[in-house]
Amino acid sequence: MRFYLALGGAAALGLAWIFTRTRRLAPVRKALRSLLVGPPPASPAKKAVTELLLVRHGQSMHNISDVAQYGDTGADSTLFDAPLSPLGENQVAALAGHPELAAADLLVTSPLTRAVQTLLGAFPKAPVGCPPIELWPLAAEHVTDSCDIGSGASTLARRFPSLDVRGLPEVWWYVDEETSMSDAADSRKRYRECGFMEPESALLARVDAFVEALRARPERVIAVFGHSDFFNFLMERHCGVSDYWLENAEVYRATLPAGALGSSEAATGKGERA
Repeated sequence: MRFYLALGGAAALGLAWIFTRTRRLAPVRKALRSLLVGPPPASPAKKAVTELLLVRHGQSMHNISDVAQYGDTGADSTLFDAPLSPLGENQVAALAGHPELAAADLLVTSPLTRAVQTLLGAFPKAPVGCPPIELWPLAAEHVTDSCDIGSGASTLARRFPSLDVRGLPEVWWYVDEETSMSDAADSRKRYRECGFMEPESALLARVDAFVEALRARPERVIAVFGHSDFFNFLMERHCGVSDYWLENAEVYRATLPAGALGSSEAATGKGERA
């Protein structure tokens, strides 16, 4: 019994010695660890605001068609995802070399053809020699007419081979519950037969999702190639600019505050023609 007590006492003394040494050496180990591993990474600085360069597409064939005045039934198949008119092509060519667009950190475009053509007019050698380009379905126009129904991702890949469309679903624009989400041609057929529109509530949700996606990006200056109605809702809801409608091929500078949706910070902002 004495042997076990003696052994237990020795073990206790040993543990006490180890504990004492461990406590004394802890600062040394911490210092060595900081030398070997380095200091913890600094927290990234919060982006205060995002500067937006909003670029409305050049004049489109739909803009100058009779349906713009008398109503769009989808009878003219050339007006689905309408391209730029000859005047529109000249308008967007004049954007080439625009100093503020060239200095942007990121180029975002609606996948609608007229918006993509506008980006390529401003950057004719894209994707060479220009900021990174991303196609965002969230930036597409409010679906009210045939021109707002897009081309399938497979068609866009053939039409614009210099751009990466791999992230796009085949049908990326708004469709109602009875329209195919995988067959792009079905949208045209359905529009001709009975017509459909994107509810304003769906558009507003899309605008808000677009803003949240912008705020999540690290880039400070983002150029967005898009559309009049979409930009109007965007600026009114999030940039403090009311009732402003961009002209064809206009570049408008707007500030997107960092405040969360619904905050007073998010509701104020500023903008000006660039």
